[in-house]
Amino acid sequence: MSRGTFLLKVRESSGQSGLEKIYKGFQSTECQLIADSQSLEYTEFLDCKGDGQIGGVSRFAMEDRRVKPGDKRSYKGVPVVVRETAQTPLSSPCELREAPARDAKVKSFKDLCIGGYSCFPPMGTVPGTAVPAEFSVFVRAETEKQDTIGDKTGPWYLVTLDAVNEGWLFSGCFAGK
Repeated sequence: MSRGTFLLKVRESSGQSGLEKIYKGFQSTECQLIADSQSLEYTEFLDCKGDGQIGGVSRFAMEDRRVKPGDKRSYKGVPVVVRETAQTPLSSPCELREAPARDAKVKSFKDLCIGGYSCFPPMGTVPGTAVPAEFSVFVRAETEKQDTIGDKTGPWYLVTLDAVNEGWLFSGCFAGK
């Protein structure tokens, strides 16, 4: 696929079902490949203007532009190395931070439900700030820069706790780190 602006050419079809209706809507749509150096998912997106918006969406991910584990990116201005997203349990309670620094603001988070059954903190209580030991988080990236806290040296991990809670945990919170 060449870089720059291009016009989507869509063939006419006698049938009007499924994807054919979507394709017809793109006949006068101008699209560009847009580089995204901050995304941990894709290096470029197809950004379309014109009639080709589907449900108001005009930005589309491209499978062949997926970021790979080990790629270096800049996530919200922080140099990181992308990791293969893996669910990893904490070995000790740790505070979720807004940035990868020990003096960064501690985030509180909404109720976390494990498998839909047990919740932390219990529903209806004050939002928590320390992620409990043995709670599994999804590690997405790690800082290029190492930090030392106490007797442990290592990177900070960008983690998601669930669909809405994201932040940074020091690598010393994990077993073997």
